[in-house]
Amino acid sequence: MLLIPAIDLKQGKCVRLLQGQEEEQTIYSDDPVSQALEFQKAGAQRLHLVDLDGALMCIRDREGGSAPLSMLKPNSNWVLIL
Repeated sequence: MLLIPAIDLKQGKCVRLLQGQEEEQTIYSDDPVSQALEFQKAGAQRLHLVDLDGALMCIRDREGGSAPLSMLKPNSNWVLIL
Protein backbone atom coordinates (compact mmCIF):
# COMPACT_ATOMS: atom_id res chain seq x y z
CA MET A 1 0.00 0.00 0.00
CA LEU A 2 1.30 3.45 -0.91
CA LEU A 3 0.35 6.23 1.48
CA ILE A 4 0.46 9.72 -0.03
CA PRO A 5 0.45 12.58 2.48
CA ALA A 6 -1.37 15.78 1.56
CA ILE A 7 -0.74 19.44 2.21
CA ASP A 8 -3.60 21.87 1.67
CA LEU A 9 -2.23 25.38 1.10
CA LYS A 10 -4.18 28.54 1.82
CA GLN A 11 -2.41 31.90 1.91
CA GLY A 12 0.94 30.13 2.20
CA LYS A 13 -0.03 28.03 5.22
CA CYS A 14 -0.85 24.35 5.73
CA VAL A 15 -4.52 24.20 6.66
CA ARG A 16 -7.52 21.94 6.94
CA LEU A 17 -10.97 23.24 6.15
CA LEU A 18 -13.90 21.94 8.18
CA GLN A 19 -16.26 20.34 5.66
CA GLY A 20 -14.76 22.50 2.91
CA GLN A 21 -15.86 25.74 4.54
CA GLU A 22 -13.35 28.50 3.83
CA GLU A 23 -14.19 30.31 7.08
CA GLU A 24 -13.70 27.19 9.21
CA GLN A 25 -9.99 26.43 8.97
CA THR A 26 -7.33 25.01 11.24
CA ILE A 27 -3.75 26.12 10.58
CA TYR A 28 -1.26 23.28 11.06
CA SER A 29 1.92 25.00 9.90
CA ASP A 30 3.17 28.33 8.61
CA ASP A 31 5.97 26.55 6.73
CA PRO A 32 4.75 24.17 4.00
CA VAL A 33 8.29 23.40 2.79
CA SER A 34 9.29 22.23 6.25
CA GLN A 35 6.13 20.11 6.43
CA ALA A 36 6.89 18.53 3.04
CA LEU A 37 10.44 17.74 4.17
CA GLU A 38 9.07 16.10 7.33
CA PHE A 39 6.88 13.85 5.17
CA GLN A 40 9.91 13.01 3.02
CA LYS A 41 12.01 12.24 6.09
CA ALA A 42 9.24 9.91 7.28
CA GLY A 43 9.55 7.96 4.01
CA ALA A 44 6.95 9.59 1.76
CA GLN A 45 7.82 9.22 -1.92
CA ARG A 46 5.01 11.42 -3.20
CA LEU A 47 3.04 14.41 -2.00
CA HIS A 48 -0.50 15.51 -2.76
CA LEU A 49 -0.45 19.31 -2.80
CA VAL A 50 -3.72 21.26 -2.92
CA ASP A 51 -3.81 24.97 -3.75
CA LEU A 52 -6.97 26.00 -1.91
CA ASP A 53 -6.61 29.65 -2.93
CA GLY A 54 -6.76 28.60 -6.58
CA ALA A 55 -9.52 26.05 -6.02
CA LEU A 56 -11.66 28.49 -4.08
CA MET A 57 -11.08 31.17 -6.73
CA CYS A 58 -12.25 28.76 -9.43
CA ILE A 59 -15.37 27.90 -7.45
CA ARG A 60 -16.18 31.59 -6.94
CA ASP A 61 -15.53 32.37 -10.60
CA ARG A 62 -17.52 29.36 -11.79
CA GLU A 63 -20.47 30.57 -9.74
CA GLY A 64 -19.98 34.00 -11.32
CA GLY A 65 -19.85 32.58 -14.83
CA SER A 66 -16.18 32.79 -15.87
CA ALA A 67 -13.82 29.83 -16.14
CA PRO A 68 -10.23 30.51 -15.05
CA LEU A 69 -9.40 26.80 -15.39
CA SER A 70 -9.51 27.22 -19.15
CA MET A 71 -6.37 29.38 -18.85
CA LEU A 72 -4.34 26.46 -17.50
CA LYS A 73 -2.00 24.70 -19.90
CA PRO A 74 -1.11 21.48 -18.06
CA ASN A 75 2.03 19.60 -18.98
CA SER A 76 2.63 15.86 -18.77
CA ASN A 77 3.65 16.11 -15.09
CA TRP A 78 0.36 17.62 -13.91
CA VAL A 79 -2.65 15.85 -12.49
CA LEU A 80 -5.67 18.15 -12.32
CA ILE A 81 -8.43 16.99 -9.99
CA LEU A 82 -11.65 18.98 -9.89
